Amino acid sequence: MKLLIPPSVFAGILTFNLNDEILQRLHSVPSAMISQELENSDYDAALIPSLDLLKHSDFFVSAKAAVSFDGALSNSYLYFQTGEKNISEINLTGDVSANDALVSKMVFEEFYNNPVKISLAANFEKSSGKNFLLSGNKNFEDLLFENGISLAEQLSEFLDYPYVNFVFAAKQEETIKELNKLLEKIDETVDDTISNILKNFSLPEEAKKFIMENLNSVYFEMTRNEQEGLNELLRYAYYKGLVEDMSELKFVE
Repeated sequence: MKLLIPPSVFAGILTFNLNDEILQRLHSVPSAMISQELENSDYDAALIPSLDLLKHSDFFVSAKAAVSFDGALSNSYLYFQTGEKNISEINLTGDVSANDALVSKMVFEEFYNNPVKISLAANFEKSSGKNFLLSGNKNFEDLLFENGISLAEQLSEFLDYPYVNFVFAAKQEETIKELNKLLEKIDETVDDTISNILKNFSLPEEAKKFIMENLNSVYFEMTRNEQEGLNELLRYAYYKGLVEDMSELKFVE
């Protein structure tokens, strides 16, 4: 099986214990490109941003494994300028996907009743006077998360469900069935091996400690709770007119 994953520490944790044959054929591409790469290449499955399903309703989706958050751990963090009272613009940077733009708008417009303009920025510039949403590993590599706000925590508080950030998808149903078997009891596996997993990641010790201490706020198993959270997120996108039709997801047990 050939797998695609985003360049995220959480994708690495999820797939770390897969067998060597699969790991040798595992490839990472930016989150914004991963669904298109799966569509147009010979890769069998991919861990895609969940909102990519709006444009790829033909994909089969794992009902067993995903990357979801509801606390301090997140793939994306918000960074605000000190003393700014009225947030009018959020600049997205890092390993940005469609999720980041929609979830940012959802949190500010629906949770805080504060519409914001969403822009793209080439880099995170702490002294630029701007507000940022930074996605990806740079949050941990540079210990920026220590001064950030978890986007996942904000969204999960609003939804009352975990934020399903990434899902496993494939063009063939049988591929997802095979993947589900390989990732059975993945939360338990991660809990038992997280110390060893993190030893293999080139992150500062403070970041590894933070991940260890907050591992209970990230979920690698897709349960009914995560499925409901994902459906709520997709319904919001539909209500906002991002898609004309709301297709039912092809969950595979």
